[in-house]
Amino acid sequence: MITLQEAYDRWNVCNSFEWYRKRAASGRPVFGDVGASKIGGRWMVDEALLDHAIVAREAAKEERRRRGADYQAHILTGEDGDTIRTDWGGYRRAAGFHFVWDDQRVAMRHSDGVWVCDQCFKAASSEYGREECHRCRDWSPCRGDCTLSKIYCAGCGTSKTM
Repeated sequence: MITLQEAYDRWNVCNSFEWYRKRAASGRPVFGDVGASKIGGRWMVDEALLDHAIVAREAAKEERRRRGADYQAHILTGEDGDTIRTDWGGYRRAAGFHFVWDDQRVAMRHSDGVWVCDQCFKAASSEYGREECHRCRDWSPCRGDCTLSKIYCAGCGTSKTM
């Protein structure tokens, strides 16, 4: 067992130590899925579990980097309906097209993303002719593109009706 402070130093992320201490006090996992226990008045973390969580986090980060590089080389992974996370954002597969976004552009509210053709990797056009869903009609936007009726690529002629 190591102290929460030692675990925090090893985890090496941007949140403050106080944030991790509050998570430990609330009973939620602190580092990945690793929790902390109060022993003798100090928050303690299982060192072996922390090391395993660090290795898993780094492997996931490398996988996102690899998927981002694959995408830049026009290699799509996953099946229809899958959401693929990359180091810069991600994409969601949808029968001949994929919806791609950049996390930074989304956070800055510059763009929610764009539909792209799987065949030629050009931005696709969208038509919105369906009725709004119940949530959009009565409360707030569902952010699920519920009115999307068609996606088509002017470059290669691929299209999909929703």
